[in-house]
Amino acid sequence: RNHYTYIQEGINDASPGDIINIMPGTYTAYDRALAIVDKSLVLEGAGQSDDGLVTLLYCGAYGLGPDNTGLGINWPRAMVIQADDVTVRNLRIKGYQGDGTTFGGYGVVSRASAAWGVSEPSLDNILIEDITFADCLYGVRGQNVTAMTVQRTSNEVASGLSWPDKRPGNPEFAGFQVLNI
Repeated sequence: RNHYTYIQEGINDASPGDIINIMPGTYTAYDRALAIVDKSLVLEGAGQSDDGLVTLLYCGAYGLGPDNTGLGINWPRAMVIQADDVTVRNLRIKGYQGDGTTFGGYGVVSRASAAWGVSEPSLDNILIEDITFADCLYGVRGQNVTAMTVQRTSNEVASGLSWPDKRPGNPEFAGFQVLNI
């Protein structure tokens, strides 16, 4: 087993189908998303409560300002999914609000788009479960995703809206399910 300081290091070293266990602790974003998942993986946190056993993806200053990495239009995000067959579970994602005026923030974004480094027309089999979104403008967003399930998530909101970004009639969400929220 390898141990890494940053979540992205573990993703980069992993093979498709691997399980990445993210240890308890606070992982703070500084100038980009904490994780860009570009292969089929399971990312398993250690917990989502504030009782000491928590894997926290925290926004830092990045989550309150613009994203300048070229992915999207300024909206900061904790995690970007760019592959089929990805599971993210048992985490707490906190503070991705954007500036609150001209742009917001996301906990998890799954997006099939050449501009985002995805050559396929859609992503498939994305599972987001057992996640607490705390003060994120949006918890989850999927674009050009044919099958995504969001289940057993909770939202703790002091301001803004924390909810899957599923707009009525949006064809980008074929197969999108929200269960037990």
